[in-house]
Amino acid sequence: LANAPRTVQLAVSKKALRRMRQKLAEHFGERWPTTTTTDMVMEYIKPLTAGKHCRLAELPEFLHEDEIGRPTYFISHAWKAPADILFSRIDDFLGDADDSTCVWVDCFAVNQHSGEGVDHNQNQEDVGAFEDVVIASEGGTLVVVADVERFNPATRGWCIYEWDYTILHHGPDGLHMPLNSSSDRTTLVASIDVTKAECFMEADKEMILQKVALHHNSYEAFNNKLKLQLLLEPLSYKVDTEQHLLRSQHTEWMFTEVQEWMEGDKRALCVVGEGGTGKSTISAAMIKEWQSKPNQ
Repeated sequence: LANAPRTVQLAVSKKALRRMRQKLAEHFGERWPTTTTTDMVMEYIKPLTAGKHCRLAELPEFLHEDEIGRPTYFISHAWKAPADILFSRIDDFLGDADDSTCVWVDCFAVNQHSGEGVDHNQNQEDVGAFEDVVIASEGGTLVVVADVERFNPATRGWCIYEWDYTILHHGPDGLHMPLNSSSDRTTLVASIDVTKAECFMEADKEMILQKVALHHNSYEAFNNKLKLQLLLEPLSYKVDTEQHLLRSQHTEWMFTEVQEWMEGDKRALCVVGEGGTGKSTISAAMIKEWQSKPNQ
């Protein structure tokens, strides 16, 4: 992705997202809890960027240069859901990740002016670069689910498009969809049918369905992959492992005793300690260490 489109470089850092959330809350005041992502774009982002007809992430008076970069995660979400929940879910998911961890959000990284004031339609170019962004997002895609009954991302055509390319380039484990309850998971799984997903433009839906069929041989096969991933996601520890590794990225480990155990005949190795002393972080580091070694 050496020649990737500009939008790929416009993911926003965890630290910047927290500051943006505060600014937006101050701007919308009492309306903020019910302000939707569409409201945020139409009433705040478009007016703020109107003078330069640029992407919000390119506005130097709003975001500093060190607050944007290549994405660790692509954010998939259903528009018209509460914007504050979008920020909240991202922050919860990132947890103890470094403040410099960047996520790509279309509201901030896509030019919202649909070609107004520029020589070409940058909005369409940015949307057309979604696959490039998904590929660049090494951690995969985080699906933000606000209210499954009212804002079900599985019923949105462009969300399906994003999930399709995520599974294609990162495998099922690259699709992260934390949910509030088992009932939400049941509702979401039951609603998955890519042929019924909605798009504002019928041509967009036709394009998305063609891509799904091309990548997964059939709509049914893709539906089944999504359902299986959602049902098995509580058993996946990939995201937890990555978060623990971020916390210890500058740590120098001494695994001499672990290596001796690996070469011995004892079947179990116990990592023991009080809560919060780093057992999971040590385990994550060991997994990474031995995954990189051949024949281990």
